[in-house]
Amino acid sequence: MADSSDHGSTTQLAVLGAFRAALRSPHYAALLAQALIDPGDVRTFADFQRLVPVIRKDQLFGSAVPFHRLCMDGTLPRVRSVMVSSGFSGRFTFAVATIDELRATVSAIDDELDRYFGTRQTPTLLINALAMGIHFPTRQPLAETGPRSDSVLHILEHFGPYFEQVIIVADPHVLKEIVDEGNHARIAWQARNVSFVAGGDWMPETLRSYIYAQTGIADDAHRVLIQTMGLTELGLNILAESRETIRLRRIASADARLRDALFPGAGAAVPSLFHYDPRRFHIESIPHPEGRELVFTSLLPRAVPMIRYATGDLGGVIAPQALADVLATCGHEALTPSLPLPCAWVCGRASTRTSAAAGLHAETLRHGLYSDPAVAAAVTGHFTVHTPAGSQRAAVQLRRGTTPSGALRAATQRALFSVAATDLPTDIYAYDDYPFGKALDHERKFSHLH
Repeated sequence: MADSSDHGSTTQLAVLGAFRAALRSPHYAALLAQALIDPGDVRTFADFQRLVPVIRKDQLFGSAVPFHRLCMDGTLPRVRSVMVSSGFSGRFTFAVATIDELRATVSAIDDELDRYFGTRQTPTLLINALAMGIHFPTRQPLAETGPRSDSVLHILEHFGPYFEQVIIVADPHVLKEIVDEGNHARIAWQARNVSFVAGGDWMPETLRSYIYAQTGIADDAHRVLIQTMGLTELGLNILAESRETIRLRRIASADARLRDALFPGAGAAVPSLFHYDPRRFHIESIPHPEGRELVFTSLLPRAVPMIRYATGDLGGVIAPQALADVLATCGHEALTPSLPLPCAWVCGRASTRTSAAAGLHAETLRHGLYSDPAVAAAVTGHFTVHTPAGSQRAAVQLRRGTTPSGALRAATQRALFSVAATDLPTDIYAYDDYPFGKALDHERKFSHLH
């Protein structure tokens, strides 16, 4: 289906306003001058789309650019918080926030938590198991453990009984580790009313199915695993699932016609499907050698303006009416989301998507790895495509306490490449014998290409 990023005249006026305000950033104004763009020529939304250049990470966060030159009026504001990215791409990005911006973020996060989980009426404990340094701003009771499953489970055991529900926020791989170790410790997920929020990395639908099965979550249950997406330089929770988009993604994973209509060109691994607020961001989908790429324009006042910022995330944009039309055509009209918000879908990061010269993609392999519940239970989720002696192979890490065997190796290879165009010889390793990425502390994202 055709992408649409036009959400009405109000959004178009907001985009033009954000562009004009961004001219107060000395570095952004210099980037336009280098591109030979006269800001005075950008008078309409069509001018914006035609003339304003797409900006990439290295243009804003190059080592030679002092941070204050990125800021409005060339002045670092009164900073209350400094945030830094994981550096996975090879270049760190930064964001700063004033006290007013932090207060606004807290209010927005709390509103979302209440919408998803009814936190204003239900005494709730949040456990933040994201990488250290990623603060989860909220007025809700909060335990910040970092990505340590043992700490999470101890908090859940000792403090969970004092609350009516618990929400654990973590990277998808960490969530799996928490669930696997929690089951070993006989955690009663349902009795503790535990839900999950995944962020920080792409989550295959097969992993959600695995976690649902391991924790007793059903598609129509109050408890849920919701995925969100944020970027340091743009903010937390830019994109977020709803129960309705989760249901759509799960149905699309089993309905090829619906999957191809919603996510053209995305392949067999069903992309993530999110809502976003067009009052906060204008999102475009532009051509890219690997498909289409998302481009963000921030519409809210901020220290560092973000205008047509390409993140490297591959995906598309779906306007509410376009989504309704596709669902009606595919016989799923009853699944049309009640939220009148546009959606964006994401199928991976361009800079890390290709995991092998043979055209294998990390997201496709992740989707396959968790497709066999027995294999999913045996692995950590970490795998590497490497080239020993000039011949490509795959290596998969097993969970602690799991012993390699020929049968498990064969099952792992079948699962890993179950939706890929080709396969590779596959080796499985006991946890401590895995030869790649010895420091698997979840503080850094894992590279699948060695």
